[in-house]
Amino acid sequence: MRASSRWPSSVAAATMVSSSAAAYDPHADHAHWPAGVERCETLDALAATTDVLSLHLPLTPATHGLVDAGLLNRMPRGSFLVNVARGELVDPEALLEAVTSGRLAGAALDVLPVEPPPADDPLRRHPRIRLSPHCAYLSDASRRAYVCEPAENVIAWHRTGRPLNPVVDPTARGVHP
Repeated sequence: MRASSRWPSSVAAATMVSSSAAAYDPHADHAHWPAGVERCETLDALAATTDVLSLHLPLTPATHGLVDAGLLNRMPRGSFLVNVARGELVDPEALLEAVTSGRLAGAALDVLPVEPPPADDPLRRHPRIRLSPHCAYLSDASRRAYVCEPAENVIAWHRTGRPLNPVVDPTARGVHP
C-alpha cells in the first residue's frame, strides 16, 4: 500500500511502499531532501501512484481547494484521502462524489470546511467517511512540546537574543522586511 503525507512547511506529499517513500514538495531544498525518499516532480505524479494521500499543509490562497475533483480523479481507484490539516484544502462536494462513486474507497477527516459541521452535513453521514474532532495532532509528545518549546524559545532568546525555533524569521528564504 502507498501512503502519502504533506509536509507542514509547504505543499508536499509523500508516498510510502513498504520501506520506500516518494514525496512532492516544490519548496524543499534538494540539499535537505530526506535520505531514502524519492522526489516526485509534480503533485499529479504523486497522486497518480498513491493509495493513501494524507494532507499536512497550511491553508493559503494557493492551497485553498487543492484537492478538487481533478486531483481526486487522478488518484488510483480504491485509494483513500486523509485530511488532518485544514478543511478548506478539500472540495467537499468533489470528495463526496469520489467516495460515493467508489473512485475513493473512503476518507478520514480530522478537519472540515465548517467546524463544527451542521447536523445535516453529508460528510457526517457517509458510511465510508470517518470524522474525528480536529485533534489528530494530540499526543503525549505534542502536549509536552506545546508547553516546552515556547518556554525553551523564551529562555534562548533571553540568553542569546535569538529563539531556538523562530516562528517568524526575516532571514528565511523569500521573506523580506
